[in-house]
Amino acid sequence: MKFGTDYHTCREHFVQSAGANAHNVRSFPHPTLGNAGVAVDAVQIGSGPKLRVLISGAHGVELPFGSAVQCAVLDGEVMIPEEVTLLLLHAINCFGAYHQRRFTDGNIDLCRNFSTPPFPANPLYERLAPWLNAAPDAADEADRTLAAMAEEMGRGYIAGIMGGQFDDPHGFSYGGTEPCWSRGVLESLLQPFVGEVTDLVVLDLHTGVGPFAVPSLVCLQDASGVARATSRFGPEITAPLAQRADGGTLHPAVGHPTEGYERLFAGIPVTSMVLEMGTLPPTDTLPVLLQEHRFERHGQAQSDAAQALRKLMWDQHAPADATWRTQALQAGLTAVEQLVF
Repeated sequence: MKFGTDYHTCREHFVQSAGANAHNVRSFPHPTLGNAGVAVDAVQIGSGPKLRVLISGAHGVELPFGSAVQCAVLDGEVMIPEEVTLLLLHAINCFGAYHQRRFTDGNIDLCRNFSTPPFPANPLYERLAPWLNAAPDAADEADRTLAAMAEEMGRGYIAGIMGGQFDDPHGFSYGGTEPCWSRGVLESLLQPFVGEVTDLVVLDLHTGVGPFAVPSLVCLQDASGVARATSRFGPEITAPLAQRADGGTLHPAVGHPTEGYERLFAGIPVTSMVLEMGTLPPTDTLPVLLQEHRFERHGQAQSDAAQALRKLMWDQHAPADATWRTQALQAGLTAVEQLVF
């Protein structure tokens, strides 16, 4: 199992697996970190009319799981049908992976960067912002206030934090009002297939949501997209957009890449899936994400405390537990089989 200990070991595993199996790697160096060996790497397997895309590292700190699954695919753990083109995109948010952060350069959440004007307001975020963005030395008081607000707001609390916002460039879950570099790379890699393929299915590999070592499949599409997802990946799918009226529990995400796929490939069936591998409960992970964000916002990103938080986030999103890693890799490969067949 090729779980990297940092961005560079993840990349090394990916490139070595590709080379050992005669797959060509196309690399897209990051504009400010290219000299440090930081890049998005892409491998294409096959040339069939059905396009399948497997993405790792959209939230940079979550890279190890997705990278390990991609390495296993490159090492031949999944058979690729002749009618399929499989595109593997490694560390699409290589900046965040390198810095062990969730966000890209510019403090942008790549998974909220695909909205188009007019950008929606997030009044739930605005209520929470003073405490989400508190100075690091005021974290204890801020977190006590947030805990009380969580009780008051219910499901709106997580939607306010994670749902995406477009008004505060230095705030949490900022979607950006222009395409970030990683989005540009992603779209440039998909563009040549427009008009050339019959359908598109994307599987984006994440960690951090759900019970420990339990996979969750999420589809951020409407009813027709969910129907395609269910027929391919099975009935146990969370669909926040389709389930809002009947008790769905996961917050919707504004500006998700799904919106970009549907625009780019308008006219053919598009199915966009996220596989979340559960790690630790949000009571453990969310305070760490927020405190690391506070250090970044207040110009203390290079402090020892901030660096320790980023290392902790990396470990939380890819637990060293052998059972977790075994079950995560198997869940990932199962989902890839559903992706390509």
